[in-house]
Amino acid sequence: MKRNTCVICEHTDFETVCKLPNYPSSFSPSTKNNYKEDILSNIIFKGCKSCGCVQLETLIDPDILYQEYHNDTVNTPTWKEHHSLFTSFILTNFNGNQILEIGGYTAVLAKKIRQELKCKYTILDIVKQPPNHADIHYISGNCETFDYNNEKTIIMSHVFEHIYDPTKLINKFLTSGVENVFISIPNMNSLLKTNNIAILHTEHTFYIDENDIKSMFSKGGFVCSAQQYFKDHSVFFYFKRQSQCVPFSYINRDRLIQQQNICKNIDTFFSFVKIKNRCFIAPAGHYGQKIYYSLQHYSDYIIGFLDNDLCKIGKRVYGTPKFVFNPSELTKYKDQQITIILFAGPYKNEIKNQYNQIHTNIDYIEISV
Repeated sequence: MKRNTCVICEHTDFETVCKLPNYPSSFSPSTKNNYKEDILSNIIFKGCKSCGCVQLETLIDPDILYQEYHNDTVNTPTWKEHHSLFTSFILTNFNGNQILEIGGYTAVLAKKIRQELKCKYTILDIVKQPPNHADIHYISGNCETFDYNNEKTIIMSHVFEHIYDPTKLINKFLTSGVENVFISIPNMNSLLKTNNIAILHTEHTFYIDENDIKSMFSKGGFVCSAQQYFKDHSVFFYFKRQSQCVPFSYINRDRLIQQQNICKNIDTFFSFVKIKNRCFIAPAGHYGQKIYYSLQHYSDYIIGFLDNDLCKIGKRVYGTPKFVFNPSELTKYKDQQITIILFAGPYKNEIKNQYNQIHTNIDYIEISV
């Protein structure tokens, strides 16, 4: 699948930002032992010369990309705080009795909201295996092809940036009679300022900041009625349908150049990394997958990945021959120095504090660009 027009301004003139040949096509943790069966793709990121939006050209088949549920981090400190604050943000601005949440397979938001508000709650997620959540209706399906008739309020927590054709989805909301949309997205401006190595990847398919998303919804007939920041982690929005909405466009070409520079600097950084001892990569998410991709020629030294996510532990990171361990695995090396190759973006300090309590002699190789 190939994206031919800009997701934001629909122009067709692009320039290449980054190419990742033979990159893993999924991040779903694998239970298969033979990693050579994993599907690899030539991943290309390109930037729109009109508005500056960097986006993924190579769109992976969703059935491959999301073949297994693979992200259960709801109990980590940062995400627990995020969900509590986003719940408060929603309840402050919502007075209805029916909600459809896109994504949300774990139902962490659903349970928090329904503790405070009696309402009919439905979760729409691409995962085929239905969860067991009492009094919460579950629908397995693709949100980009779903029929939203009779739905008035939509919630999306860290989902919108995964969409392949967000303009089409917003228009679908409008024509289906949706009136309220609550969204939390990653604070990509903050990620860009800190030279994050994986602002975009196979799932986060386009760069979007607060101006982009307001522009996109304004063109779809929705105004931003409320906005809130959660640290440098996320931005919350409440979009309300309004007949007098004035559409506007947003252009920022500097971000295209910034992301080109980050990609060049990543390659330069990894070219100087030398691994001479056995080590772990942490964490085992998109960051870890990208680290292994760049350092796979040191595979014999890499023991595996460290992560707290229970749905990853014991499974193999897709596209690699390495498995995920609970951080408690570090106790097996307590009498020796152990090396951890680390890039965790906004979660770095949280993760290092945990590891340092388990093992007192860790040599960190921190990815910095």
